[in-house]
Amino acid sequence: MKKVLSVILVMCLLFSLTAVSVFADDTTHENLFLEKFLEQYKNSYGYNEYMCRDYYKEVYYHYNEDENLEWVLVWCAYIDSPSFNYAVFGDRVYLGGYSYPLATGYGLFDVEQDKFFDVCDIEETSVYSEFENVLHKKIASYPVGDANMDRELDILDATFIQRALVQLSNFDIQDDFTAPGYHSLRGELSYLSDFNRDGERTILDATAIQMKLAKVENTATTE
Repeated sequence: MKKVLSVILVMCLLFSLTAVSVFADDTTHENLFLEKFLEQYKNSYGYNEYMCRDYYKEVYYHYNEDENLEWVLVWCAYIDSPSFNYAVFGDRVYLGGYSYPLATGYGLFDVEQDKFFDVCDIEETSVYSEFENVLHKKIASYPVGDANMDRELDILDATFIQRALVQLSNFDIQDDFTAPGYHSLRGELSYLSDFNRDGERTILDATAIQMKLAKVENTATTE
């Protein structure tokens, strides 16, 4: 009986691993859509075919349940403007300069539409299954509310906000997106520490973070 159960467990494990490989593939392939990329962006500002060929990479392939390729995450950036920019993707924020030909360096190829999109130009990211989860693993980003800018949202951020509001700590200069020179590539947010997104950084943000963390902890405890 034990041998039978062992065989069943092994089979289940192999099946689960196979299923994962169907839906996602992080392996860099042979840049299957490079020529399409060059054709689409050949008239864009700062375009350089030789640079594109050198820097273009297909970094993730997403498949549906029928094992058909749905979309591809690509990277191509060879000019980085030293400006202050931010882009909001769900509950995370990208901070950095402006790149060409893709603003953050990342783009998406929609297989059905046979077209590339700069990730900053995708209005409804939910259309692409797992897109934001994949993007956040690839791109350097911070969660909204990450006041101490350690790329994690935790109780330390609530504490930091409380201390900064009474001038016992100082918000990082990059926390303030209303500062002169900052530009939004996607979405609007006044401050990285503005967790409740009301346009201000106040004690309400610290409270909202505490409530969010308490809810997550309570959910984990009851499961």
